[in-house]
Amino acid sequence: MMSVFSRVEPFVHTAEKLSFRAAASELGVTPTAVSKAVAALEAELGVRLLNRTSRHVALTPEGEVYLRHCREALDRLRAGRDLVTHASKVAQGRVKVSMSYVLGRPVVGALHRLVGRYPRIQLHLAFSDVATNLVEQDVDVALRVGALTDSALVARRLGVPRWVTVASPNYLARSGEPRASTDLAGHTCLQFARPSGRVAGWRFAAPGGDEAPPFVAERPPGPRRRRRCTAGSRRCRRAGPPASPRTLASRMAPVTSLSLR
Repeated sequence: MMSVFSRVEPFVHTAEKLSFRAAASELGVTPTAVSKAVAALEAELGVRLLNRTSRHVALTPEGEVYLRHCREALDRLRAGRDLVTHASKVAQGRVKVSMSYVLGRPVVGALHRLVGRYPRIQLHLAFSDVATNLVEQDVDVALRVGALTDSALVARRLGVPRWVTVASPNYLARSGEPRASTDLAGHTCLQFARPSGRVAGWRFAAPGGDEAPPFVAERPPGPRRRRRCTAGSRRCRRAGPPASPRTLASRMAPVTSLSLR
């Protein structure tokens, strides 16, 4: 089929101009090349499409029928080419974005503005704290924290999260504020649990290297963890700047006195 289509255009130009030379001029090739392409097409079809003399070129009845179908086929091919060429220059289509709840909240506004700017984009947002196979889940873009585990994926760093240790004012008033990381052993802390069930421990940067203090950990889901912390029953750690709306409202307070030793 590829050989047929490569010879259709020379035939159509020759049939419309009734001249090998005129067809060759439009195609930017030699008259001999056009004549050979038409002859090869006739041989492949097993019919004569053009009657040739030293002075004239004329369509055969079979050539007239074939020309009509070839024109329709070429028109469809050109329309398809123009369609995909235009589509490649316009942001459009379905985009599935996967992100955790913590990362999702700050970017929802930006995604809303993106859709407003490019209305032909259809966003499908998937919020989950569970690590998923991005290829199997048909995910186009994912927002994640941590190292890239699948080297076949392409990653771009958007920033470095700043972890803030916070507690509600009620909790600090009742249990006291820790002065060093080792004091956390006497506090009940909330932390995120990985899908495997392993609790991701807290780590603090110390002069001699990272330090992971001991503490009693609970691992409820994100919303429940936040509710317990703001209600004053636990301490927790969150990613993001300390000046969040909840902090400004004094529902959670950063533990600024915490030092390492």
